Amino acid sequence: MPPFELFDLVGPAVGLHVLETLNTELGARFPVSPGLAKLVADQVPVVLPSRGKGLPRRADPAIQAVFDENREVAAQPLDTAGVRDAVLQALTAEIGRMLDEGVVATPQQIDLCMILGAGWGFHLGGICPYLDRTGWSTRVLGHRLLAPGLADVPAGP
Repeated sequence: MPPFELFDLVGPAVGLHVLETLNTELGARFPVSPGLAKLVADQVPVVLPSRGKGLPRRADPAIQAVFDENREVAAQPLDTAGVRDAVLQALTAEIGRMLDEGVVATPQQIDLCMILGAGWGFHLGGICPYLDRTGWSTRVLGHRLLAPGLADVPAGP
């Protein structure tokens, strides 16, 4: 199930409640979204109807306007590489926090969660090998997540 379809199933009001609770309990790391609050208040649909039986429902592009109108600072549009970089930087930082805070004991536990719970491709071995191979772990955390040689791509002949 695509993420926006799941969000629509759970309900934006539930998402807003969770976000407000996280903000209350954990502070600025989880800022409340004025755009999400407006989406809930106006009952704006998140996804469009399916284009056919068995086809996923797509996010309604109109929701972008709700967030743009309720943004304090104008957002700079990101290209594909910019979106990927922002997501990988945030994921790497969050994985580092989870390991530092003892939420999980090993990077392999993160990998298992991402494979079983977030649909990370099993054939990729998990997110941690990917972050090590692409240099994100070293760039963001200052070190690899896994020991050298573990899940590395073999060097050429």
